Amino acid sequence: MNIDDNDTKTRSEAVANVLREEIIDGKWAPNAKLKTEQLKDRFKVSPATVRDALFVLMAEFLVRLEGQKGFRVAPLFLADALDLARTRALVESAALEDSLRTGGDKWEALITSEYFLLAKAEERMHLDPTGVIHEYERANDRFHEALVSASSSERLKTMRRTFFQEAKRYRRIVARKADGRKHDKKEHEDLLQACLCRDIERAKHLIAQHVQTSVAGLTAADFTAAEAELLDIEKAA
Repeated sequence: MNIDDNDTKTRSEAVANVLREEIIDGKWAPNAKLKTEQLKDRFKVSPATVRDALFVLMAEFLVRLEGQKGFRVAPLFLADALDLARTRALVESAALEDSLRTGGDKWEALITSEYFLLAKAEERMHLDPTGVIHEYERANDRFHEALVSASSSERLKTMRRTFFQEAKRYRRIVARKADGRKHDKKEHEDLLQACLCRDIERAKHLIAQHVQTSVAGLTAADFTAAEAELLDIEKAA
């Protein structure tokens, strides 16, 4: 893969974007070693550009640097999933409250249209779970992004986006369970209605509950199975 850009920052961002998507999609096993030399050759960039990209992903909690051992994909484990959900619930609630206080008619129109597209994507996913999963995830991203889009705090929105992206790795494990997304549609619908009614306390409660529900029912055994699956994918690559 060749990153065609003369600007070092842009090249490192491009490398980070590819690796971020691959890590979230489960194409790299937890704790997998990210070798600078191999990535340099793959992307046709300098070692410094690769390191810059990996430091970006470190800030997003997707990569870790272990002393002299180098960079590795961040591990997945139950305690971290629960901690991330608690943190996300706080940040999502704060961002949504700010958005509710400042958003106008255009914001209401935006969240309504994004909900409609999400509901349609979910209907198609029930018919073809594997074929449209990425379409569903993109629609889900846009709906949640729209909910907080009217917030006046860029820092809060950036934090929310970082935690949301990190949580996708755990959503993949949840999706493996038979009822992984069983309640999503109803929760999204209730959340939309609370926002349109400008019921701040109910909306905050619902978004926090929605985030916590996303990891409810996970057990240590789920992580053992998921890691084994990812290791098989890595070996086959």
